[in-house]
Amino acid sequence: MSERSSEERRRAFELSNRGASYLQEGKPEKALPLLREALSSLPDDPSIMLNLGGAYVVLGRYIEAEAVLSRAAEVAPNDPLVWSNLGAALLRLRLGDEGECQRRAIAAFRRALELDPKAPNVAYNLALVHRERGEWEQAARFFQLAMEADPNDPDARSLYEKMRNRAAGQGPNEKATPPD
Repeated sequence: MSERSSEERRRAFELSNRGASYLQEGKPEKALPLLREALSSLPDDPSIMLNLGGAYVVLGRYIEAEAVLSRAAEVAPNDPLVWSNLGAALLRLRLGDEGECQRRAIAAFRRALELDPKAPNVAYNLALVHRERGEWEQAARFFQLAMEADPNDPDARSLYEKMRNRAAGQGPNEKATPPD
């Protein structure tokens, strides 16, 4: 590796770290140009793509988030965080076919769970998608997995019971709102 390319890599990681710091501070508009510049220097770095995708999500730019995170999934197919974030971005897309976005989000979330059965919030998000779709048994199954991942989650426990009752035909057939 040449000295120049080493310097470019160092600079890209510095930009990425600054961008990630801005994201943690709740300043995605400041993070975005830094992360885009970092990615232009290191176009195959999944950690940069993950942060850039996160910035796009926070800014409500879901099409761009989906594109960046889909690329991250190609580059890092065994990273559950990439798949989890891709699923979250897909849920927010409104491209006219909400069912297709939900199906793609479900596939991304399931891939994250295959890679890490205890991945934070993934089973819970899957359960919420299935609840939105009126798929009570699937929702109950994933709320149960969410409880296994976080036994102290009272929402997962409560919603698990409700979904079990609905699956058994013992509750109102209500629609829920998708997760944030």
